[in-house]
Amino acid sequence: MALPRRVKKIGKMARGASFRVGAGVRKLSKTPEMKMVQAPIWAIKKIIERPEEKKVETIEIFDLKKLLSGACQNVVLHQEEINKINVFPVADKDTGYNLAATLLGIEGAIADREYKNRIKFIKDIREATMMNARGNAGMITAGFLLGFLDSIKFRKHIDSILLAKAMKKGKSRAWQSIEKPVEGTILDVMNASSDKSWEIRRKEKNIIKILEECIKVGKSALAETKEKLEVLKRHDVVDAGGLGFLKILEGWLIVLKEGALQEEKTFFSSAFASDDIEISEYRYCLTAFSGKKIRTEEIRNKISGLGGSVEFLESNPGIKFHIHTNFPEKIKERVEKIEKFSFNIEDMEKQFLTVKKKPVGLVVGETAVLPKDFLKKYQIEEVPFPINFPEGEKISGKNLYEKMRKAKILPTTAASPFGNYLVCYKKALKNFEKILVITPSCKISASYAQARIARAILRRVKKNIFAFDCFLVDAGEGIMAARSQELINRGKTLEEILEELKRFSPQVRFLLMVEDLKFLIKGGRLKVPPFMIPVFSFLGKTGIRPLITLKEGKLKFASIKFGVKDAAKCLIKEIKKQSRSNPVRAVITHADNEKSALALKEEIEKEGGEVLYVSSVSTAVGVHAGPGTLIVAFHPIQ
Repeated sequence: MALPRRVKKIGKMARGASFRVGAGVRKLSKTPEMKMVQAPIWAIKKIIERPEEKKVETIEIFDLKKLLSGACQNVVLHQEEINKINVFPVADKDTGYNLAATLLGIEGAIADREYKNRIKFIKDIREATMMNARGNAGMITAGFLLGFLDSIKFRKHIDSILLAKAMKKGKSRAWQSIEKPVEGTILDVMNASSDKSWEIRRKEKNIIKILEECIKVGKSALAETKEKLEVLKRHDVVDAGGLGFLKILEGWLIVLKEGALQEEKTFFSSAFASDDIEISEYRYCLTAFSGKKIRTEEIRNKISGLGGSVEFLESNPGIKFHIHTNFPEKIKERVEKIEKFSFNIEDMEKQFLTVKKKPVGLVVGETAVLPKDFLKKYQIEEVPFPINFPEGEKISGKNLYEKMRKAKILPTTAASPFGNYLVCYKKALKNFEKILVITPSCKISASYAQARIARAILRRVKKNIFAFDCFLVDAGEGIMAARSQELINRGKTLEEILEELKRFSPQVRFLLMVEDLKFLIKGGRLKVPPFMIPVFSFLGKTGIRPLITLKEGKLKFASIKFGVKDAAKCLIKEIKKQSRSNPVRAVITHADNEKSALALKEEIEKEGGEVLYVSSVSTAVGVHAGPGTLIVAFHPIQ
């Protein structure tokens, strides 16, 4: 690449000059007293071409709408993750929903309005915050937002000092909203983040940097909640509300850095929280609101001793309170002697015991080789594939692949019959309103046809079942299933998910390298004359191996690789070539070849990529690919 004229000019200067690095400033110097290093031309080029760090020193008040929208989207995106770890104060697994509902209500109240009056803008946010606060975490977060808004309501811009002041005021209001504050909760995360912003408010003007520091200390405070509350320690989780508050700050940061919330980097986490539920000592969750000005103490005296998890929000005018109780009618009777209230009462015990159907669930073939804990977490039904191995019991070996190396008659497989799909559909429909069935490519397996036959049999509910041919297999199916579940977690409808899968499927690349082609040929998955089998087997032993891919759902020869000693290195070169050296997200599977699979994982991660999981291939794929096989499916990270 030719260097710009100004770079060449500086390069000439550098030959007789020195290059000093210090305190964030880089410049040419001829000062002999200082310790110098000669600057090669590549170093000057690198510095000149380095992208500038984004700085945001002020935020327009009306841009608060974008920040709230970013926070809302980020919480909605992670609501299931938040729900899973919700065990305090009640293990009702709804903290994510309550936080999302609170923020969605606020966003909905202001999203479609154009504001020119700052006072009206802040007033509408305050009113929406009061009206939509739900649950413990929602009430505490609403308290934080009300305090934050109080600090900025008369200002045109927010700078680093005003941000710190607003966060400090928000923290104070959050603490005041709770009758009995407890350590090891969302309050700890608010404390740490707000205190950090106050600490660095004068020396750091870049609001992006301030939020990054706030999130950093907030994460540390969140990790410590497990040690402060016995119930969190017992379940080996951190506080759900605290995690939710961090997602709000992260949403703000993403909007400031990128302008909008982008696709989440990771489809699913490797850490799966416990789903155990403990019934609360209180049955009902009561929330009440009045638009009149009433002193908190008046209400507190009326409801004292009638429950726990008491929280208050005050606005001008208006008051809202939340309580877990066994006596909702008694509370209604007492507080309505003061003023007229609107009440919302939820039966938490009924919520525990009632199985609610979720909108969309997944059914996949075992060929997708999804991790068992992932299947369990999202209640994904897995369709088994039959295998017939006549010599299986007669041949010695620790596993299928050791036996295959010795077998004269190889195992055979078939598409899973429609009866297996029927069983899975019936199970899935107990938990979900609609189900999406991901099948391997119809050009390789008859599974798609069997899935549709099973759907047709269930006439009354067939409109709630959709079979999707992903035109992939094995690791490729796994990526498609993970993508589908990620969209389900975001709250997408089945129709929206299908549209996205149609767009996404062609982006997924599939590479397969086998140790011996005879298994694919004998299994009928590759069309090669039988007399060529010994030739291919011999070539494989000499390091000449074909690279196989999927094209329009069919297995095809991509290229011939010579001198292959390390399949992992061979595949990483091909991945870099196809992705143009951009980072990829991948799934890796193998047939009795874990060492190569882990080496490939390491290579992908070295290049800045991400591996969702490494797994053995399914038996149905393994009997055709044969021992020693290494498979990777990947797509570029957006």
